[in-house]
Amino acid sequence: MLDADSQTIRVRDLSVVPQIDNKLWSVLSTVFSKPILAALEERLVYDLKDQTDDARDRLQKALHEFAAEHGIELALHEAVVEVRAITPGDDGLDILLGLEGSVDATITAASLER
Repeated sequence: MLDADSQTIRVRDLSVVPQIDNKLWSVLSTVFSKPILAALEERLVYDLKDQTDDARDRLQKALHEFAAEHGIELALHEAVVEVRAITPGDDGLDILLGLEGSVDATITAASLER
């Protein structure tokens, strides 16, 4: 589950299917499964803040480099990267990010001729 406000992924609604033939272990499994699953869910949280901050910095750098190559002056304001979607990928999770903010751009006639 994605918590967009805190930019974290949380694992929720875990379940297990005990495969035990022993009655004692079956009872113990039933008694302790809920507290164990609750403890796992509490700890299975992955913070994406560092990754989203890094992605924002790289996007800003790429935009500034593009602008400099084309003679455009850019000023980014309040750029925020947000996690929009998470989907299973071939090698892990694919995370779709969105960049929001405002841009002031100065484009000169000379930059249009490039």
